[in-house]
Amino acid sequence: MVQARVVQSYDAFMRAVFFRSCQPFVCGCLIFAAGILLPQLLSAAEHGAGHVPPLVTNLVELRRIAAQKTDVGYTIRLEGNLWWANVPQGRIVLQDDTAAEELELDLAGQNLSPGERVRIEGTGTITRSAGGFKVGIKGPVVDNNGVHSMVRKSGAAYLTRGPQPIRVEWFNGVEKFALEVEYEGPGIPRQKIPASSLFPTAAENGTNFGLYYRTYPVQGEVLPDFSQLTALESGTVSGFDVGVAGGKEHIGVAFTGFLDIPEDGLYTFYTTSDDGSRLYVGQSRWRFQKFGRMDFPQPRALSIWQTLGN
Repeated sequence: MVQARVVQSYDAFMRAVFFRSCQPFVCGCLIFAAGILLPQLLSAAEHGAGHVPPLVTNLVELRRIAAQKTDVGYTIRLEGNLWWANVPQGRIVLQDDTAAEELELDLAGQNLSPGERVRIEGTGTITRSAGGFKVGIKGPVVDNNGVHSMVRKSGAAYLTRGPQPIRVEWFNGVEKFALEVEYEGPGIPRQKIPASSLFPTAAENGTNFGLYYRTYPVQGEVLPDFSQLTALESGTVSGFDVGVAGGKEHIGVAFTGFLDIPEDGLYTFYTTSDDGSRLYVGQSRWRFQKFGRMDFPQPRALSIWQTLGN
């Protein structure tokens, strides 16, 4: 659309050159200048418009995208009937004109009940889950849990410009230990997340670099729920430095703070760790609008012979 407007302006400009100018030499100069400037105008218009994520408007299209297994950010606008909702678990069953599917998404702060007609709008990735599809950020973006040697795993999230919350959890069972956290995104080649992009609080963005950390005792072979444990030590650190654990065994660290995101787009994160690690980043901003209620089908009695006959 931006290109079309620029081309229309260019056509108007050319008509003015041919029909209003009475000097052939001036016409030639103007045409030459326009030929040079038009590609630059088109490029600038595209750059100014920015990257707009592809639009998804129905559940069949969402299902097709998830089957492709690609990390791409989408603008999601769905409208339909809410057949079932479990807000604490972040799960709903939505039915539109094309299909009915179970969706997993961040429902924090929502008050939803079956039978409502809703519009859901937001931006995020689309992936398969155990019961249906996960849209946007819900749970860890990278899940590299368990006891293992240096293993790398990755995940992607669509993030908006500005400070975004980030949390990395890690633990060491026994013997060797290590943690590396990398990312890549628009204009950012794959690299370790620099300390200059990490801040303890959103208010300190650009002033006080670093993260908060807390260490915890960890028994077992998976990352525990740190919120249920009492921290051993706490403080600030410049980056994801597991040296704060003192080289101990059966210990975990939770790093929390904010990551400065320079522009809207899809960002891929990697954790390489010995032992397990998890990375959480960003927060979904789904907009829900209710616009009435659906009519559930009326129950009717069936005999066993009718059921078997069908």
